[in-house]
Amino acid sequence: MFILFILSFKKIIKYNIGWFVWALFILYVMLIKQSSLPHFDFEFIIPVDKLVHAFLFLVLILFLCAGFYFQQPQLFTKHKGFLLFFLLGTAFGGTTELLQKILTTDRTADIYDFISDVVGLILGGIIFEYYFKKNLLYKKKLLHF
Repeated sequence: MFILFILSFKKIIKYNIGWFVWALFILYVMLIKQSSLPHFDFEFIIPVDKLVHAFLFLVLILFLCAGFYFQQPQLFTKHKGFLLFFLLGTAFGGTTELLQKILTTDRTADIYDFISDVVGLILGGIIFEYYFKKNLLYKKKLLHF
């Protein structure tokens, strides 16, 4: 019985360590002093910090979806898995903005940062659905998971 617990625990760690570590990294980046972050002297049409927010949350949802897809692929029928992780990611993005306002002195909660987080989640979900999911499904069949 104990061996089965250890084996299942190893599987949980294996498939969830990526998104967990990435979420901690996001939290760290969002809460450190703004002066500790790199400053870019150039701007695109979209400000660089908004692109960074979108990228961080795009990667987060890719980690979440991929990790849970290997554990419970049935979650991803009719986009249920993406919707669940989109809602979790949105809540996490909102929480990081509130924590910036509450816990830091030189950072503020910014609605545009939150919108960038949501855009990253949506883009990551689209990438997962139309690229990774097909490739993961192929590998899963090939490797007989």
